[in-house]
Amino acid sequence: MEQFSWDSNMKVRLVGEGLFNLLFWMYFPFITVYFGQTLGLQKAGLLMTLPPLLSILGSLVGGNLADTWGRRPVMLVGTFLQMSMFVLFAASTSYWIDYIAFIGIGIGAAFYRPASSAMIADIVPERALRSVFATFSTVNNIGAVLGPVIGAVFFFNIAKPYYGLAPVFFCCTYWLCIS
Repeated sequence: MEQFSWDSNMKVRLVGEGLFNLLFWMYFPFITVYFGQTLGLQKAGLLMTLPPLLSILGSLVGGNLADTWGRRPVMLVGTFLQMSMFVLFAASTSYWIDYIAFIGIGIGAAFYRPASSAMIADIVPERALRSVFATFSTVNNIGAVLGPVIGAVFFFNIAKPYYGLAPVFFCCTYWLCIS
């Protein structure tokens, strides 16, 4: 059986998706605590129901746009939206701006995911699809495990304005890689 060879596009996307997932999980477990402390538990609980709903709608729109505009443009829109929202989150001094950034990151990811999966299905031979999707899932799961550990250090030991510097660093690095 012939081994599948990963091209540079797939490698950059694997690293980029891993970084975005790591960044997401660095702040996601703590964002509810942050909103609960700043807005009160009831208001925070209500506000936290909106992002998953918008993410579901964003995935439907993102998949439709990927079929209409093409995979790459939708992936770039999703990546740019996530990157700009991470920067907004890092620069914010208002919990309402943080909330908007949180929603924007989710919508950007929701646009990106269907286009990314479709592109993988388009360019990877059928015999290698299982291992490629497994590799992407593994990298995303590593981010989901390491992200909260790194995020805890920032959340509990560093003031909020500095908490956002790690996402800015990673987003700028990823942007340079895809440019």
